[in-house]
Parts: sequence; structure tokens; C-alpha cells
Amino acid sequence: MSEIETIRAWRKSQHDQGLPDTLEDYFKLNDLCNHCHGRGYLFTGDLTADLKFVNVGTEPCPYCGGSGKFTPEP
Repeated sequence: MSEIETIRAWRKSQHDQGLPDTLEDYFKLNDLCNHCHGRGYLFTGDLTADLKFVNVGTEPCPYCGGSGKFTPEP
């Protein structure tokens, strides 16, 4: 099962039980950073007028420090 299928199944199960089922809830439950989705980095770049990305790269997530783990915000 792919990660997206796992998340969809979790969300459906939570919803069916009347429990919180947002993507943010999933990340918190699994101790993943909500900003970088557990990757530890964010994509950078610019969007041109014709909707193309240029200067694309990555940088460490400033919220989790690149760990990908959930860090409570102050």
C-alpha cells in the first residue's frame, strides 16, 4: 500500500469512527512535521508568469530543523 493509500485508509477509518481525521491529525499522530510532511526539507523556487517553476531546489525545513519530526510550535 502506498503512503497516500495508507493515509486515505486512516482518514476513512477515523471519519467512520467520528474521530479527528485531518491530514494535520495524521502527521501529529505519527510524529511528523506538518510543514514538510515528514520529509525534513521544503522545496524552493520561483513560479513564472506561464506557471513554470525555475530555480527549483530544497532547503532544510525551518520548523523541524530538517528532522521531519513533529515539533510543537511555541
